[in-house]
Amino acid sequence: MNKNLILLVLSFILIGCKINSQKTANPINPSDNRSDSLALWGNYKYDGENILSLKEVKKKYTTKNGKLYDRVEKIFVSNITIQFRKDKNSSEDVYLKNGLPINSYYEKKSNNMDWRLINYDRNGDLSGVFAVANYETQFKKGNGAWKNYYHKDYKTLNGINFQIKEEGEVRNNFKFGEWKYYNKEWKIDSTKIYTLKDSVDVRFPHCIFNKKEPCY
Repeated sequence: MNKNLILLVLSFILIGCKINSQKTANPINPSDNRSDSLALWGNYKYDGENILSLKEVKKKYTTKNGKLYDRVEKIFVSNITIQFRKDKNSSEDVYLKNGLPINSYYEKKSNNMDWRLINYDRNGDLSGVFAVANYETQFKKGNGAWKNYYHKDYKTLNGINFQIKEEGEVRNNFKFGEWKYYNKEWKIDSTKIYTLKDSVDVRFPHCIFNKKEPCY
């Protein structure tokens, strides 16, 4: 075979290999919060949205070794953004890598895009800024002071009037010690003492699968 022809064939082979390697390369970089796909979950359905009901979600997914696990595919959920729709005006979004929430989670309430903003580190632990309504604090390695509020759309002379819903300590991403729960009259409705043995995961979406206290 002609030497030049052999070089030409080899060149085509090398170019083909390079193109194939580019097609199969994974463009996902966990640090920039991009994902392969979007999973829509919800506790309601309406026309035009392909939303898995909570019943379907809990049938397909579970938590395993502290990670979100797909029972059907038999893999930990990875490179996916989960959006949980509560109604037409409310949604929650979180990005998961290897079954763990990383980067950040936010909840939209009507026109309040930053109703809740919770940050995670690469290990899936609550870390960094934790902001809910007009409350803001810092978490570190899954530890911090948790507060949650009833959402209010109306405003007062002092700004948006938020009502406390629950508060307590979080250790290793789980409720710990005494927690206080309030009714909408601003009064303590109940208190509960948690140990790490009987506690519940506060992270989203893991909290959906808490048997005693699911977060929906």
